Amino acid sequence: MKYRTIIIFLGIIITLFSCTISKAVLEDNIMESFQTKINTDAAFKDFNIKVQKVGLIKIEPNFYEGIVTVLMDDVKYNIPITVKTDSSTYTWETKEGAFKFLEQKRLERLRH
Repeated sequence: MKYRTIIIFLGIIITLFSCTISKAVLEDNIMESFQTKINTDAAFKDFNIKVQKVGLIKIEPNFYEGIVTVLMDDVKYNIPITVKTDSSTYTWETKEGAFKFLEQKRLERLRH
C-alpha cells in the first residue's frame, strides 16, 4: 500500500508538470504573437519592426516579467512586458510607455 501511494503521488506530480508551458516554449510563443501584433496593428505596421528575442524571468508560478528585444532601422529597443499564464494559455502586455521610441520616429518622419 505504501508503494502504491508513492507511485500515485509521483504520477500526479508528473501530470502537473507536464501540463505547464515551459519557459522556452512560452518565449517562442510570445515572440511569434508579438511579431504578429506588430505586423497587423495600425499603430506599428508602418515601422518595419522585427522581434529579435524574448527573455522572461519567473516571478511567481503563473507570472513572468521580461523583455522583448526588437530591431527597427538597425537599432535595438528593449520593451518590458508582463506575462500571465496557466497550464495551457498565456496573456502578455507591455508596460506603459514601452513604445515611446515610436513617437520620436513619428516626429522625425513629419519633419522630413
